[in-house]
Formats: sequence, structure tokens, C-alpha cells
Amino acid sequence: MNGEKLIENKELRDRNIDRVDVLEHVKEILTLANTDFSTVELVSEYYEVDRDTIKKLIQRNRIELELDGLKLYKYNDISEVLENTKKGLDVTFKIPPRGLILIPKRAILRIGMLLRDSEVAKEIRTRLLDIVHDAEERTEIVNDVIEEIRTEQNLKEDMLEAIISGDHNKLSVLQTELIGLKNKRIGNLENIVTNSVTITESKAIINKCVRTIAVKKFNCMFGKAWDEFYRFINYKLGINVKNRKGKGLARFSNNEILEMEKIAKCWLEKNDIDLKLVI
Repeated sequence: MNGEKLIENKELRDRNIDRVDVLEHVKEILTLANTDFSTVELVSEYYEVDRDTIKKLIQRNRIELELDGLKLYKYNDISEVLENTKKGLDVTFKIPPRGLILIPKRAILRIGMLLRDSEVAKEIRTRLLDIVHDAEERTEIVNDVIEEIRTEQNLKEDMLEAIISGDHNKLSVLQTELIGLKNKRIGNLENIVTNSVTITESKAIINKCVRTIAVKKFNCMFGKAWDEFYRFINYKLGINVKNRKGKGLARFSNNEILEMEKIAKCWLEKNDIDLKLVI
């Protein structure tokens, strides 16, 4: 899927209109202080095109952009809309007698989905389509995991029948199949687990996961739970924890912490602990 799809397809634009965080990921955007509003001038600077290009795009797509909050405010309404922050503005601007068009971030993002001749807009569309692609892949993996959980339940029922009938050979085969299926499911989950927004949150979740395992599996022996977790880290990430200087999670880089969070969450799954109840 290429960027032209977003230009041509309103439904696709609507599905992605809430992803305003993409704006800051591509380039710093100037807004009027203490607000989420920008002006035609500021938006043209952001997309590195002239003012007339933005004004023409607004005229052609007025209805769509107004649904995102774009609006022409009269002179007397500006101070109220900006919550009397004019003196503290980071950027200077003039208010024409007829009023001023204020553009919230949702409308700024839609402009990026519609603007053809802007490298910044092209980058935004690329980022958005990458998110769409990842979401589709994630959905497919989740569906596979759900199907595998159903299969796992069926295997457990067959194992119970084998135990009751005394068929030890069948039980052994089913146990091997169940272990293989569970390992595959955990591997898939490692690919779809979402990390925390900040490293601090990520560390907090790792701590919660390890403490939960300590209670559930190691009879509240927290040191033993951490030793087990660090063995996983050594195996999964190739990190020799004992050779690291410092204490606790401070020994690891931000990228390592994010990977460790995924491993900690999957460790709960492996021990049949509902992640939602912990986090």
C-alpha cells in the first residue's frame, strides 16, 4: 500500500485521524502556546510549502477538515478560544479583521494525508501506512493465537479421556503436542506484546511480573524469581547479567528494558497467569 491510498481514500483517512502523535515523530510542530491550535502560516512551515498551497487545500477539502475542528474564528472570539494566552505565545501572528483560521492537530494530520507535493506529508503517510500494516499483521497473529488456544483446550480434553481410559501412550503423544503448541503460542505472543510508553513504566511492569511469579511459583522467594528471570534474559538476549555493573534494572539499556518487558509478560503467559490481572 502506498501513500496515494490515503490521498484517494477518505475512509482510510478517517480510520487514521486519531494518530496525531505521528506529527511530532516526523517533525516538531509549532502551535499557539497552551493550545493544540495552529495557523495556516504555521502549518505551511511545518509541511514546507507556501501558504497558498495550504489555503487551496483547505478550500478543496473544507467540509472534511471542519469535521476535524478547523474553523474561522472571528476577531472577538480569538482571545476566548486561545484562553487569553496571547501574551505568552511562542510565535507571533496577526489577527485579520475578518478573523483567523485555527487548525487543530487532527486537521493538521488530515492535511498531511491530502497534501501531495510535500516531503513531510509523504513521510507522514508512510508512517501511517506502516502502522496500518503492523496492525493488520498483529490482528492475523492474534487470530492464530486464539485458534491455538482452542486447539489447546481440545488437547486437554483428549488428555483427560486418555487418563480415564488408561491409555498412557496416547497421553504421552498428547502431552508432547500440547507442549509444542504452547511454546509456539508464546513465541507468537512475543511478537505482538505492546511495550509501555516510557522506560519507567516498562521497569514497573517487569517488577510486577517478577513479583507475581515469585508469589505464584516460588512461594514468595523474590530472589529466586529474579534469578530465574535473569536466566531467561541471558538465554533470550545473550546478556550476561552477572558481568553487568550496577544493581537491578539500572544495569540495562532502554532497548534491553523494552525487550525484557516482553519476556516478562510472556513468562506470565507460560505460567498460565492472566496478564490483565497483573497489569
